[in-house]
Amino acid sequence: IFCDCVFESCVFWISFWTLRKHAGGFHAKTKFRCLMMSVVLLFVAFEFLLKAGWIIGVYTWIMVIGSGCIFCLAPVGTHNKQLDEEEVRVYRKRTRMILSIQLILYFLSLILGGEQLCRILAVNVLVVSFSLMLGVILKRRN
Repeated sequence: IFCDCVFESCVFWISFWTLRKHAGGFHAKTKFRCLMMSVVLLFVAFEFLLKAGWIIGVYTWIMVIGSGCIFCLAPVGTHNKQLDEEEVRVYRKRTRMILSIQLILYFLSLILGGEQLCRILAVNVLVVSFSLMLGVILKRRN
């Protein structure tokens, strides 16, 4: 929980975990690296992205572009977890369902004036989309 943002931290981790669990993407090689990367990720997400002071239109573009990336790329397997055809089909369907729910929540929040929730969901989608892109790049290099 960072920056006295208890609600924001909880919403971010719940939305991030549910989407990332099914979408896949980059994974650290050790638990320690994973922990360190998670701490840095949360710090950057909250200090830079959520408190950036951008107009809500910027977050809407982040949400739309990031969602398109996730929709096209997910799921992404790793060297530790190769996906067979059935797993790809199942995880793609689950990822798209979760992403659709988050998009609906985003636009409902936008309509109802919940801009902070919009920022959280957009940052979540941005982080997951970067994780997927990094996972694809690393997979192609190997």
